Amino acid sequence: MELENYKAIVFDLGGTLMEFEGMPLNWSDYYYQGFNKINELFGLGLSDADIDKSTEILKSYNPRNKYREYEIMPVVLFDEAMAGWSNIPDIREAIEVFFSGIGLKAKVFDYSKKLIAICKKHGIKVACLTDLPNGMPDSLFRDSIPDIIKLFDLYVSSQTCGYRKPNKAGLEYIAEQFGIDVKDILFVGDEDKDRKTADNAGCSFMHIDEFKKCEETEISEKEFEKKKTLFLEQKKTLDSFLKTGAISQLQYDKSYGDLVKKMGMEKVAEELK
Repeated sequence: MELENYKAIVFDLGGTLMEFEGMPLNWSDYYYQGFNKINELFGLGLSDADIDKSTEILKSYNPRNKYREYEIMPVVLFDEAMAGWSNIPDIREAIEVFFSGIGLKAKVFDYSKKLIAICKKHGIKVACLTDLPNGMPDSLFRDSIPDIIKLFDLYVSSQTCGYRKPNKAGLEYIAEQFGIDVKDILFVGDEDKDRKTADNAGCSFMHIDEFKKCEETEISEKEFEKKKTLFLEQKKTLDSFLKTGAISQLQYDKSYGDLVKKMGMEKVAEELK
């Protein structure tokens, strides 16, 4: 893969560069836990039936339960989910408590920062496009992974562009912000909906596992070329010593053999014969 063929690399986040440890793709089973935390912290005295009703309302809007591409702001979802409560706390505070009650712990994968850095070394713009968890505020998501968010030239979420994948709106928004054609983007993700997003936008797609392999190959090739250059320089020095009589042929053969073995240049040495 030649990165120079693209003007921008766009990464999906969840499952691609990071994860919330231990969380499945569908968080519906954790909604009761979140609403119960609101009930406890604000002392609302809600019944199990009240919490169950709120849970089912939020579940009904989960895109993994009921397909939708348009995004709905968290305050709208929670306003409806809590509408039947006799005492309703501040919605924004309640949302923060809800997600704290789920016990989320964000983890950036070990390779993520390195991949972003490699793309930037090639002079390529790097952005991310992520679907936010159902009902989660953009700010809450961003604050969970500050060390990687700051590395992107552009951060775009489903709340930024108003649509969820596989809608092409997010990729088109990124192309517009970068002033490039969407066809000049490579989208890297981990799900089938990421691939469909790229197809809908008319740009290239690569699964994160394949992208990592390509980058690892490119890095290893560059490291080999550096090592080969150093090997040839040292061989040139040995050649000059032999030519001037500084060392004997026997000494040369031994030193050269040791050099080839030490640097793993057997194939190169064979090609030089």
